[in-house]
Amino acid sequence: MLYALNRSPIGLAGLFLGSLFIITGIVGPIIAPHSYDFSFIIATQQYDKYYLAPPGTEGAILGTDDLGRDLFSELLYGARVSLMSTVLVLPIGIVIGILIGLVAGYYGGLVDELLMRFTDIFLAFPGLILALAFSSALTSRLANAIANNPYLTWVVAQFFAVKPNDAVNVAPILSIVMALWVIWWPAYARVARGLVLEEKNKVNPPSQFFRLQL
Repeated sequence: MLYALNRSPIGLAGLFLGSLFIITGIVGPIIAPHSYDFSFIIATQQYDKYYLAPPGTEGAILGTDDLGRDLFSELLYGARVSLMSTVLVLPIGIVIGILIGLVAGYYGGLVDELLMRFTDIFLAFPGLILALAFSSALTSRLANAIANNPYLTWVVAQFFAVKPNDAVNVAPILSIVMALWVIWWPAYARVARGLVLEEKNKVNPPSQFFRLQL
C-alpha cells in the first residue's frame, strides 16, 4: 500500500492535505493570532464610520468578516470544530453498526430477525430528513445538559477549543453529530452481519441437500 501510494501523485497530495487538516485542527486554536470572538474595526477619517479590514491588513492577513473578526483565526478554530465532529461521528457510528451486525450474525434466529428489522426501520427513512428531525429535537436538550453540568461544559470547551461560557453554543453541532450516528450505523451493521454469516458458513457449511437445491 505504501509503495502504491508513493507512486501516486494524487494519493500523496491527498495524504498531505489530510495530514495538514489534522495538524491544523489540533494546533490551530493554539497558533491563531486572535481569539474566535475577538473583533477589531478600523476607523475612517470620519470617526463615525468604519470599514472591514481588507486582506493583507496588519493583524488580519485574510481580512475580517462583517463582525470585524479575523478570518484567518476563524479558519484555524473552524478546523478544530470540523476535526472533532469527524472524530466523534466516524468511530462511534462504526462501532455501533459493527456491534449490532456481529450480534445479529453470530446468534441468528430471533435475535438476527429483530435486529435486522430494527435496522430496516432506520434504512426506510430518508437519511437527511431523519438527521434533521433528530438534530432539531436534541439541540435544546443538549444545551440544557451542557449548561447544567460543569464537567460536561469543561469537556466540550476542551474538545472544541471554545471558552466555557460559549460551550452551550456547541449544542447544535453535537446534535448533528448524534443525528449522524443514527443514520450511519445501519450500513455498517449490514456489512458486519454479512461477514459473520460468511465465516459461520465456512465453519458449519450448509447440508449437501441445500447445496444441491442452490
